Amino acid sequence: MLGHRKLNTEDYLTILKRRWWIIAVPVVLFPIIGTVATYFVPAQYVSTTLVLIDQQKVSKEFVKPLESEALDSRLAYMTEQILSRSSIQPIIEKYNLYGNQKLSMDARIELFRSPTRGFEIQPIESQIARSNGLPGFRILFTANDPRIAQQVCADITSLFTGADLRAKADQAQGTTDFLSEQLDAAKHSLDDQDAKLAAFKSQHIGILPEDESNNVNIMGTLNTQLEASTQALSTMEQNKSYMEALLAQQTQRRLRDG
Repeated sequence: MLGHRKLNTEDYLTILKRRWWIIAVPVVLFPIIGTVATYFVPAQYVSTTLVLIDQQKVSKEFVKPLESEALDSRLAYMTEQILSRSSIQPIIEKYNLYGNQKLSMDARIELFRSPTRGFEIQPIESQIARSNGLPGFRILFTANDPRIAQQVCADITSLFTGADLRAKADQAQGTTDFLSEQLDAAKHSLDDQDAKLAAFKSQHIGILPEDESNNVNIMGTLNTQLEASTQALSTMEQNKSYMEALLAQQTQRRLRDG
């Protein structure tokens, strides 16, 4: 009996010699159990695809950029679409997923949606995400066969990219419609300004600043015409005086002769 005295190194060695099997048995048994378990537990293979979100190219002055919350909502909406039965069931039937488990289609769909047994999506968190919103996400799919895991992951990625292309097409159409509306509004405004300017010029023709040069030219022409007319009038008055004098002489001559 050791009593209450403090154990030393020799005491620990003595205990170890007496109870060696407590350490030896787990050291030998656990690897054996683990090795045997690998023959009964099916292997799991995870295929991963990285999807990056391309940021908008339209200037922020024309179209307000999507915020991080909007991108998260967009990703959640696409995920709901892809995880719908109409999207999942064709993939399950194509690759006969979980077919060896003799499960109903509803149960197989639930397994497909399980993050640990099937599909999982992981948003990327980074400095880019903090400054410009969600830059992308990872698509993961788990299966017992590595080839099937890769093919299913590729099909899911195609569904995401297709949904994203449709969303971008709708966004591009909305942007085009918005810019067209802004262009039409600007054109109408410019037409109204042109009409008002034409009406103003029509009401104030000849007294506008841009008419000064034309008015000076017209004034010079009129002055020239006035000088010519004055000279012609003077000549006609001289001729009149001459003719009157000549007529008076002829009249006096006739009176003397008569």
